[in-house]
Amino acid sequence: MSGEISDSGTDRTGDATPGRGLGRRDLLRTAAGVALVGSVGVSGASAGRSEPPGDERWTASVGGVEASPAVSGESVYAGSHNANLHALDRETGEERWSFGEGATRRSSPTVVDGTVYFGSFEGTVFAVDAESGEEEWQYGTDGGVFTSPAVVDGTVYVGSRDTSVYALDAGNGDEVWSFGTGGEVWGSPTVVDGTVYVGSSDSVLYALDAEDGSSVWEFESSSVIQSGATTVVEDTVYFSALRLHAVDRNNGEERWNARFTGDIKGSAAVVDGTVFVGDSAGSVVALDGANGDETWSFETGDTIWASPAVTEGTVLIGSEDDHVYALDAGDGAEQWRYDTGGRANGSPTVAGGTVFVGSDVGVVALETGFATETPGADETDMPAETESPATPTAADATPTDSGFQETATPDDGDPTPTETDTEAATDAGGPGFGVAATIAGLGGAGYLLGRHPDDER
Repeated sequence: MSGEISDSGTDRTGDATPGRGLGRRDLLRTAAGVALVGSVGVSGASAGRSEPPGDERWTASVGGVEASPAVSGESVYAGSHNANLHALDRETGEERWSFGEGATRRSSPTVVDGTVYFGSFEGTVFAVDAESGEEEWQYGTDGGVFTSPAVVDGTVYVGSRDTSVYALDAGNGDEVWSFGTGGEVWGSPTVVDGTVYVGSSDSVLYALDAEDGSSVWEFESSSVIQSGATTVVEDTVYFSALRLHAVDRNNGEERWNARFTGDIKGSAAVVDGTVFVGDSAGSVVALDGANGDETWSFETGDTIWASPAVTEGTVLIGSEDDHVYALDAGDGAEQWRYDTGGRANGSPTVAGGTVFVGSDVGVVALETGFATETPGADETDMPAETESPATPTAADATPTDSGFQETATPDDGDPTPTETDTEAATDAGGPGFGVAATIAGLGGAGYLLGRHPDDER
């Protein structure tokens, strides 16, 4: 192992300092193959965009949605506990099509060049046509695929509970290479500048050559890695294994680590030198990206499994206390909150002034008050503005949740959070952080990885 964990990491257990509330508002929220449109219940749909920040635009009752929705073109794609991948109208929430075949339950979809890629609880990686929902190909692994695919330069990168990382041809699903780790792979791969970064339950973070799968370096962490995608910003890789680690992306040497009251199951969002994370104790924490020192913290009412999305100076994150929160990125002050009516475990995706988030009810679309898009959204199918995750979002790096990797191109032509290019990732933001950064880390798999693989609550 070229990198080793030090025992001198910052310990911030029990140090939480709640952010100051700013006019808290509880906004109440007012069912094999391709299915027919219209089978999903939609409430609150509105044609106008005059609602204030935090107001509901629509709710699509598709069943429990744990992973981050992906937004591309005029559609929102999300997998649910009813074992279907749903394509919803971006403006109204009406269902366009659904794909069964034991489809995704915990893997955030990635949309690239008109194709939706996702994994299933049963271990299959699917590629379906984004417009029709027709299957293009499938590839079977020997374990559940909870990770979100990273699609870069015509190759799909994905991890499986069968302990392997796979590189598949995006056009036909043929295996290009596979790499065996020493444990189950629950986190989504992040691909930056020809290197695949992925963690395993064997406690090792692997850096692999994207072309042939050979090992570049390995870092042994403090515990099993079962969080979302790693977040890569400039020359630093951020990931969690009980502690939050920051390691040099070129050689795997540790720069710092920080311990929290709870475990971090989602990905880190990195924007303008600040790292944002949520933990199982219900805290949202902002850290200095250079040394891991805490800047501020905010307490929600329950566990946070999701990755944050950061855009326009606002941190968006869901909690098991049935709320989505909008916090000031500078000091953690609460701007607004929304009652989803069920656990909000999916990482938010922001696109065109709307935040899309999954909950026990389904997919909820809320007004943000700004027009920035995050990874997962139309551009990348990744979470919000971030700096790195598998598909860094904007600015520094921010998934997901859908990790961030190469994503679909947004309506405006900008790369989506799934994009894997370093610059694109850094400029796009990610699931929960800046579009690029967040993406690289989220992969939309934060929550999936946080829950026990067999927990089907």
